[in-house]
Amino acid sequence: MAQTSPPKKLGRKIGIAFVVIIVLVVVLVGALVINKPTNVANTSETSVTPTDTPYVNPTPTNAPFDFNISILPMTSITVHAGVSLQGYIVQVEYVSGDPQTLVTLNFDSASSENSQNGGILIGIDPPQGEFASTMQHGVVYRFMPDFDSTLIVNVPNSIPTGNYPITVIATGAGVTHTATLIVSVVN
Repeated sequence: MAQTSPPKKLGRKIGIAFVVIIVLVVVLVGALVINKPTNVANTSETSVTPTDTPYVNPTPTNAPFDFNISILPMTSITVHAGVSLQGYIVQVEYVSGDPQTLVTLNFDSASSENSQNGGILIGIDPPQGEFASTMQHGVVYRFMPDFDSTLIVNVPNSIPTGNYPITVIATGAGVTHTATLIVSVVN
C-alpha cells in the first residue's frame, strides 16, 4: 500500500478549500447582482420626484390614513408675562393608511384671534410635513415620515393673568386632529 506524503495531503486540502471559497464568492456575487435595485433613471422614465411619480405605500394596508399629534414636552405651563417659551414642539406621527396629502398645521380661530389682538403671539415652523421617497428594486415608495415643528409662543408683558389655550389643528387627507397647550399667566 502506498502512502500519501504529508505535503500532498496538505496540497489537496488547500485545493479543496480554494474551490469552496471560489464557489461561495460566485454565489454571493450572483445574489448581489440579482437583488441590486434598478436605477430608475436608466429606464424609460426621465425623472423621479415624489410629487409626480406613481408610488407604492411602503406599508400597504386597508386601514384609512391616520396620524397622531401631540405637544411636547407637556400640555400645560405656568409662566409670568414677558417670556418666550423655548423647547416646545408639535409632533406628528404616522399611524396607518396611504397619505394622499401632506399634514398641515394651523391654530384654531380662538388662538389666532387672541394672537392678533395683543394676546400670546404664536407660530409654527414648519407648518407642514414633507413627503419622502425611497427606491427599492426599481419601485419608488413615497411615504409621510413623522415630523416635528417648533411651537413659537411669546407672552407679552401687557397680557392679563389667566389661562390661554393654544390649540393646534393638524389636517391631512380629510383627517383632522388637535392638540392643546394651556398657558397659565400669573403675576
